[in-house]
Amino acid sequence: MSRKLRIIVVDDSTIYRKILGRQLARFDDIEVVAEYENGNELLKNIDDVNPDAILLDMEMPELDGLSSLEKLSERSDDIPVLIISGKQDADKTLKALNLGALDVIPKPSGTNSNEERLYADLSRGLGVVRARCGGNPRSERNPASRPAATAVQAVARAQTRPPQSSSDSNDRIVVVGVSTGGPQALDKIVRGIDAGLNLPILIVQHMPSGFTSSLAEALNSHCALEVAEARPGDAVQEGRILIAPGGTHMELAKGVSGALQIRLHNGEAVQGCRPSVDTLFHSVNRCFEGKVLAIILTGMGQDGCDGMRALRESGARCIAQNEATSVVYGMPRSVAEAGLTDEVVPLEQIAAKMHAFGRSMAGGRK
Repeated sequence: MSRKLRIIVVDDSTIYRKILGRQLARFDDIEVVAEYENGNELLKNIDDVNPDAILLDMEMPELDGLSSLEKLSERSDDIPVLIISGKQDADKTLKALNLGALDVIPKPSGTNSNEERLYADLSRGLGVVRARCGGNPRSERNPASRPAATAVQAVARAQTRPPQSSSDSNDRIVVVGVSTGGPQALDKIVRGIDAGLNLPILIVQHMPSGFTSSLAEALNSHCALEVAEARPGDAVQEGRILIAPGGTHMELAKGVSGALQIRLHNGEAVQGCRPSVDTLFHSVNRCFEGKVLAIILTGMGQDGCDGMRALRESGARCIAQNEATSVVYGMPRSVAEAGLTDEVVPLEQIAAKMHAFGRSMAGGRK
């Protein structure tokens, strides 16, 4: 990298701007080039400052974080944004992610230990920014074509959901792993699913505790199938989409009767992730005897690669999202470069691939 990443900090609190500045100064490749008190100041000066990324407070006077994000999403320069929030508001967090924010970082309460947590959260968020920038400052790279962020709509579709089967003899299942950019990607996928897709779908979306229930509710409001946050012991049903609760591992297991069900636990993080895509994929490989479609979508890191390898060796069909439509091409890249994919496809084709898999012949993997 020929120069440091230029960061703008936007927060109405002088104290928090100082706290953020203190932690950002610990990164050798980061330079804070401007500080503003609200979104209006940001939008007025952004072209003169030419930042590589923005740290944006959620709650501000005049123009808050969400309103600022809406205006930033109308620009063509696609500047990465990390939201800084002092409140755990799942609905606002989900909306911010769907408006294009790469991550939402909680504010510290002021203690030294919480500032260290802030540093760790900033490390994660800035890692996503670096991945999005491809290792180069914005002014020195050719902006890639990215999918526009799609805000999740609150109005329900007037659709009749298909009757659900509680049969334990499912011969096919779809498993999905996704991280950064996931809410937008999942929103686009579920819009392309129709009521005829009678398959169980299990999803691991990297999110902290308290946020996935809102994600599930939002996706459920306009999906032809039922979308829900998974609960312990949930039956794995055809025509139902279950999302791993934030901060909790989700596994496929067999109950006493042999019926497939959901197991949740708070085991150690896997590659720093909980929920972990690898954890879900390995559990499916252990106990599911039918055909499996495994999908890796946008996200940073390599979670899902090891589990994808195990599934592929057992005969699963494996698909990854392509680079052009990924917010961060990390997880899909890891499986593609490891030679674990049957196809690498644009996000727009994922729902169709699910339907094609659902129409394929039944039978075991072996």
